[in-house]
Amino acid sequence: PKLMTWNLFLQQQLKVYSVVQSRTKNGQNIGLKEISEGKVALLLMAGGQGTRLGVSYPKGMYNVGLLSGKCLYQLQAERVLHQEKLAADMYGSSKSVTWYIMTSEHTKKATMEYFSVKQLVWCL
Repeated sequence: PKLMTWNLFLQQQLKVYSVVQSRTKNGQNIGLKEISEGKVALLLMAGGQGTRLGVSYPKGMYNVGLLSGKCLYQLQAERVLHQEKLAADMYGSSKSVTWYIMTSEHTKKATMEYFSVKQLVWCL
């Protein structure tokens, strides 16, 4: 095997990083364009109960211990809203990302009640 100098190794790694960064940026731009045109939907698999976490409600409602007190659902919703804003800033307008939440028979009622209350707070 051919031994490589540290300098050559770093140069190759920077080239790889540059290509990955370029593709990632391009992919992000494509995604934001799709959001701006209303071509994006999100499917959240949310059928898990919080029993292993020691709670009696769906995991999505679980407060993960952040100082903000936000639950998993709220963190996800804020990420979606942020992407919509980025799309609007980049392309002049943005459509809403359609968000589907797949629940189980064990989590459906609590999840629906949670979102009906939180919808007013989050302005979703």
